[in-house]
Order: sequence, then C-alpha cells, then structure tokens
Amino acid sequence: MAKAEAADTADIPDGMSIPEELALREGACASLPKRARRSKRCAKERYARELAEHEAKLAARADKIAATGKKPGGKPPQPPTEGPQPSDQINLTDEESRIMPVAGGGFEQCL
Repeated sequence: MAKAEAADTADIPDGMSIPEELALREGACASLPKRARRSKRCAKERYARELAEHEAKLAARADKIAATGKKPGGKPPQPPTEGPQPSDQINLTDEESRIMPVAGGGFEQCL
C-alpha cells in the first residue's frame, strides 16, 4: 500500500497527460485483434504461394522421372508449413516497415 500511495503522490513527468496516455494504450490494444487477423491472412497467402511452388516442383520432378526413367538425385522438396512463421511478423506502428539485414552484420528496422 505504501508503494501505491508513493506512486500516486509522485510528480508526473513534464508533458505527460495520463488521460491521453490511457487513450493511446487503449487504442493500441483495440487494434491488436485487427492486426492479428491481418497477420493470419498474410500467413495464409504465403502458405498458398509456397504450396503452389511446392506442387510445381513435384510436377517437374515427376516429369523428369517420366522422361528419364530414373529417380532424380537429392531429397524430394519438403511441403510448406501452415500457420504464421517467425518471418511473417508485422510492425504494429508502421506496417510498411520491416526488419532487414544491414551491411556489416546485424539487423535494422527499415522501410
């Protein structure tokens, strides 16, 4: 209780408005379900694209087997995985922004 009372009586930093901060945070929380739906939709689009590429590779492999009569070397292509991947992330403040590798190593948030 003492910590709560101390926090209540502490000075508010200059330029900070608690009602504005609360409204900002509530707005951010309200937009999370919308952004989650967008992330899932992007993941479905990626999966459909990767599945089409996978099927094309399998068809090319089958054509090669039919033409030569021999099994091609190497492992068959792996099917894509469904659902959001770590690379399917979106920036909550700027949807156009992405994490990109930079020269000299490391990563940076870029447009």
